Amino acid sequence: MDWQINDSQQSWSFSYFGGSSEQEEGVNPGSGYPLAEAAIGKRVWLIGSQGKKSMEHLLSMGLTTGMEVTIVSRQPSGSVVVKMNNKQIGIGAGLAQKVWVRDEPFTAESNIKTFLGEMPEGTRCIVVGYDKARWGYRGKLVSMGLTPGAEFTVLKVGSMGHPIDILLNGFHLSLRKQEADALVVETVDEEKND
Repeated sequence: MDWQINDSQQSWSFSYFGGSSEQEEGVNPGSGYPLAEAAIGKRVWLIGSQGKKSMEHLLSMGLTTGMEVTIVSRQPSGSVVVKMNNKQIGIGAGLAQKVWVRDEPFTAESNIKTFLGEMPEGTRCIVVGYDKARWGYRGKLVSMGLTPGAEFTVLKVGSMGHPIDILLNGFHLSLRKQEADALVVETVDEEKND
């Protein structure tokens, strides 16, 4: 039997990034779910990721908040292959568990940014991104643990809008007005999380 190569078939190629093949626990941000749980063939939009290294991995792959990807395959371990702009990217289970997605695209309504500085005391919030105009504060906010998907509670807002005290993972943090205005947030629907 002679073997022939069919040149008309399109070859598949993808880049593989991220951690081990084992799943890691993450915190549900309330407005989405982990990429590792997305169904094959589904179109999803990236919300962001948890952790500084996860965000760096996403950026190095060209994946940013609000970007649309299609799930090409998903392994039981949680590893996924996504397609974006006719390019396929493999993402390890650890990273896929930290990347948060949503089912709907960002609409004009969701493009209206709400900043931490606008939130009243007692509000439960989730980080969805950073304001491009104040991008210089991003590094400090990430080092404080204020990464996309992180949930926190606004404890106190100073009389002039600063400082703003928040509770994040059991830690009390104090942010200046400029830092708070760099942080794009959404309120968390308490009923969804219960």
